[in-house]
Amino acid sequence: MAPAAPTPRLEAISPAVSSAPSSVGQQIRAQLEAKRCWSDSSSMMDADRLKASFVLTFNASGRFASEPRLLEPATEPANDPAMMVFIAKARAALRTCNALGFSVPAGYASGAEIRVDFTAR
Repeated sequence: MAPAAPTPRLEAISPAVSSAPSSVGQQIRAQLEAKRCWSDSSSMMDADRLKASFVLTFNASGRFASEPRLLEPATEPANDPAMMVFIAKARAALRTCNALGFSVPAGYASGAEIRVDFTAR
């Protein structure tokens, strides 16, 4: 049986948005999947150990207020080609959906930080 595809998980990291992280995270996750921005990475070498987290901030137009910031790992691992490719795929998924625009609740479209975790299952 093939391993499951990496699936982005989202959680709020800003104290101002911690009251309802799961519903907003689920909405954004659904958009990443529905718009086919995130592709199956289960066939990547070492897919089961690959994970990366980004911090996102949105403006009122539903696009990023600033570039997604890599949170974990803290820096791109130059000596880990599989992780570098995985991070690049996650960034590409975020960039693709950003070009299409996200539907973001008003309270989150004012610079509130949202964490998105890309992990393999």
